[in-house]
Amino acid sequence: MKLTTLASLLSLASAKVLQLDFNRTVASGGHRKVTLPEGKATNLTIPMEHDLALYTAKIQVGTPPQEFLVQIDTGSSDLWIFDSNDDCDGGCSQFGLFETNASTTYKNLLPGNFSISYGDHSYANGDWVADTVVVQGVEIPHQQFGLAKASNATPAILGIGLPGLEAADKEYINTPKSLYLNGDIGSYTYSLYLNDLQATQGSLLFGGIDKSKFSGPLQTLPMVSNHAFWVTLSQLDIKSETKNKTVNALDVPGRVLLDSGTTLTYLPTVVFETICKEWALDMDEKYGAIIPEYRLQQLQDEFLEYNLQGIVIKVSIKQLFRPTYTGDPLNTIARYPNGQQAYSLLITPNGNETDELILGDSFLRSAYVVYDLPNLQISLAQASYSGDARQIEPINPGLNEVPGATKVMDWGAVYSNVPISTTVDYEPTTFTLHPRPFNSTLNDTSSE
Repeated sequence: MKLTTLASLLSLASAKVLQLDFNRTVASGGHRKVTLPEGKATNLTIPMEHDLALYTAKIQVGTPPQEFLVQIDTGSSDLWIFDSNDDCDGGCSQFGLFETNASTTYKNLLPGNFSISYGDHSYANGDWVADTVVVQGVEIPHQQFGLAKASNATPAILGIGLPGLEAADKEYINTPKSLYLNGDIGSYTYSLYLNDLQATQGSLLFGGIDKSKFSGPLQTLPMVSNHAFWVTLSQLDIKSETKNKTVNALDVPGRVLLDSGTTLTYLPTVVFETICKEWALDMDEKYGAIIPEYRLQQLQDEFLEYNLQGIVIKVSIKQLFRPTYTGDPLNTIARYPNGQQAYSLLITPNGNETDELILGDSFLRSAYVVYDLPNLQISLAQASYSGDARQIEPINPGLNEVPGATKVMDWGAVYSNVPISTTVDYEPTTFTLHPRPFNSTLNDTSSE
């Protein structure tokens, strides 16, 4: 990581923006269980295991400050950390354990009242507390957050979503809003840049945009919810940079959640099957959709084209597969019987044809996303991995718009509750994989 000079930090402060850099790490065993609706026929094996990619940033809590690693999560709205007495079987110590007795500014607000759970069935229970929270050198006094005393080894979370997703019984001022109300940032907005799949770092910019992090136009579309970052996905196509081909996988508007706390992208089963068929993917009951290395190389010019009310985001196949590891021992390569390394698709079926579609990290890495919370709008552009010097511009709340962004033409063409499965020209019950479907045929070996 390039060192940030004092001058650049002062420049950011004067512009009323705050940049929080974070690191990407991979932890084994992260998964989200997926079940098909009763009576739904399919020849596919649903993936049951995936490595969990975490985007974690450092913050400090307490007086004197204690350091913690927290996962950046747009899909939730609460900050919470682990108590030193949390019963998490030792899995949480890597994220930091809070010693309440060591902080002179700590206050327990609601003992036993904190409880939160997530889509992967992970949870954290404990107390609602308040203390000084420090984000990138900026102090937030008396910030409310959750202190977990019982959890199932979920990473500590910095939820930056809308207040409607807060786990508290009564709405409170969460971390991003505190930064704005305290005058530390000029607008109640932020921009998310996850960076390339191979990169280890990304950034969250409160109160502004960085023009060096995207290419092409920045366009704005409305959220279709006032409590979470749901937007409208109008169409999804499979395309090629060199071949004149377009395979439609989705052509009816659907509601999708932009969620940085989810590693994979969750699409309707029939859309997932269409992608698998077009790219001739194999199946493994443990690792889901996989492909040998040589075949992946043959598809390097392929990409998915997401259309969100006219905003086009291209996701290269290079951003959609990662090496498959067995996790036993950690980082052992999973291979085909012929020795070819297996690569796993970072897309999975959601098990529900009309709801709970999630555009997770495997989509968000290809997009630059600006979240305008008070106006319930999101601006998107194609992410750039050029590494150019940053070009930060603050977002002026008085202008009621993101600098340089234009609204989509079909502003009113938002999600409607139409069953997606009825409009895809593909019948999943007759789906067959090429060259063959199989279950549990990967060899676990670390040999090259």
